Amino acid sequence: MNAALLLCRARLLLFFFSLFALFCLSAVSSGQSDEVVQQAPHLLISSIYGDLEQDRPSSVFVVVENNASVSESVANSVSKEQDEFGLNKGNARSITAELISQDDRIQILSGPQVAGLLAGGENTTLQFMALAEGVPLGIYPQELRLNYSWLSDVTVSEEDGTIDFIFNYIDESIGLPLPVLVMMGPRIELSGQEGSVASGEDALLVITLTNRGDETARDLQVQARPTSPFLMVENGNENMSISPGESIDLGFSIFTDENATAGYYALPCSITYQDEQDGETRREEVSALVYVSDRGYSSRLDLYGFLGLLGAAELVWFVLFLLLLLLLLAGGLWLKRRLLRKRRWVR
Repeated sequence: MNAALLLCRARLLLFFFSLFALFCLSAVSSGQSDEVVQQAPHLLISSIYGDLEQDRPSSVFVVVENNASVSESVANSVSKEQDEFGLNKGNARSITAELISQDDRIQILSGPQVAGLLAGGENTTLQFMALAEGVPLGIYPQELRLNYSWLSDVTVSEEDGTIDFIFNYIDESIGLPLPVLVMMGPRIELSGQEGSVASGEDALLVITLTNRGDETARDLQVQARPTSPFLMVENGNENMSISPGESIDLGFSIFTDENATAGYYALPCSITYQDEQDGETRREEVSALVYVSDRGYSSRLDLYGFLGLLGAAELVWFVLFLLLLLLLLAGGLWLKRRLLRKRRWVR
C-alpha cells in the first residue's frame, strides 16, 4: 500500500515537472501566451567591398548579417543557459553561402562558403573569387544563395514516466541580389624614354611610366635587370604612387660595355606596386629599347689604337702601303703639272 502511494506521488511530481518544462520551452520557442512574436532569422547583405578586375582573378567580400528581431519580453524570458542549448528561434544554423554568376563571362572560382551559426544581430564576412574575361566596365548583378536551418518549435511528451523533447527545424534557401563592379584596376605602361647611351661610358636614361587604369598604383618600385651589353644599372626613385591617368619619370644610371656594337638593345625592367583596394602586390615586366652608339674617340687615338693591334710584319706592310700611297699621290701631282704646262705651250 505504501509502495503504491509512493509510486503515485512520484508520477505526480514527474507530471508537474513536465508541465513546467513545457511552459519554459513554449516561452522560448513561441513567446508567452499573451504575446506571440515571430523570431525566425532574417539574413541579409549588410555591405559589399571589393570589385572584379578585367581579365584578372579578383576577390569580392560580402558581409552577411542576421537581422532577426527579438522582443524584450521574450529576451528576458530566455536565460543564458537555455541559449547555450540552442533554443533560440532567431539563430540561423548551418549556413552555407554560394555566389552564382548571372553572366557567362564572369566565372566564379570559389565554391560554397561555410558561415556556421549566426545569432540575431551577428554578422560574418565571406570572400569569393571570380574572373571576369572580356567583360566591359560596369555593374553586373549576381546572386548570393544562402542555405540554412532554424528552430521552429520544441514539443515535450511524457510516456511511461519518460520525458521526450522534440526539436523541429525548418530548412530555408534564399537568393539575395549581389551587384558586382567590374573595373580595369591599375595598369602601368612604359610610355616613353629619353637619354643617349654610348659604349664604354656612363649615361643617364629616363623612362616614363603611365597608369592607364582606373585605380591608383601605390608603393611603385622599378628594378632594372642589366643584360649584355649593359654591365651595371643604378636605379633611381622608388616607393611612389601613380594615380589614374598620371605619369612619372624615373632615372637610371647605365654603364655600357666598351666593346658593344652600335645598335638597339632591350633593358628588362620589373615593376612592382600595390593595389589601392586590397593592398595586393602586383608585378609587371616591361623592356626599354635603348640605342647604344659608338664611343666618340679622336682620330689620333683611333690611329694609335689601330697600330697597337698590328704585329711586326703587319706593321712593315702597313708602312710600305703608306709609302706607296704617298708616291702615287706625288706622281699624280707631277703628272698634272706637266699636262698643264704642255697646254700653255700649245696656246
